[in-house]
Amino acid sequence: MKNNKIINTNSKDTSAFKVTIHIPDTVSDSVKQQKINKLYDILKPKKETAA
Repeated sequence: MKNNKIINTNSKDTSAFKVTIHIPDTVSDSVKQQKINKLYDILKPKKETAA
């Protein structure tokens, strides 16, 4: 089983968190990457737009 970690640090915030996902080795590499990308998109901070 492969463990992947996504670490999010924000320069304005000194706190950080770690996320560990467990993906079985039987899953194809493309599906693994899709799952990692989806999780990253969910966790990354939204950029504020000027109103």
